[in-house]
Amino acid sequence: FAECKEKFEHNLLIGNYELCEKLLVQIKDKLGVSLWYYDARCVLYEYEGKHAELVYFISGTLEECKENKNYIPSLIYKTVPSILVSGPLLTSVIW
Repeated sequence: FAECKEKFEHNLLIGNYELCEKLLVQIKDKLGVSLWYYDARCVLYEYEGKHAELVYFISGTLEECKENKNYIPSLIYKTVPSILVSGPLLTSVIW
């Protein structure tokens, strides 16, 4: 995991977002989801300027966690800029 994480972070910083996407898929397929995965996914969307995808990803994650009483949603709220969390777009997607 550590090697993939470092590779992801390096490629994120140099703007190689396509490779970052592939790495996230590989990590998710091999290890499943984790707090790091959710954080990395949100950061990648933010760096790519894909704000709508970020909102839909968060919305989908929150919906998945609704039944499980999972603590991940609260951590995602802390990961995402507050303007997205409190903005009308996220509210309209979730509710």
